[in-house]
Amino acid sequence: MKDQAAFPFVAKDKTGMIINAGMSLRDYIAVKAMPVALKTLMHDYTRDDNHWSWEEYIDNGLLAELSYRMADAMLVARESTEEE
Repeated sequence: MKDQAAFPFVAKDKTGMIINAGMSLRDYIAVKAMPVALKTLMHDYTRDDNHWSWEEYIDNGLLAELSYRMADAMLVARESTEEE
């Protein structure tokens, strides 16, 4: 299920080669989950004059990992509801 396309686009070029330009569903969900993961990592954030800042360094690798963990959990939940 992780390799399923979020926006499948399949076509053939003039030579008959199949072109698939779809983004994976896992990547799409991870992108959508990333703001939530970022907020989770922003422990000490403040707002001054409509500008948000945080004191702690945000580890981009950890941010990506959390986003994909959320995506994987959503895909597992999706599979379990499809089986019912």
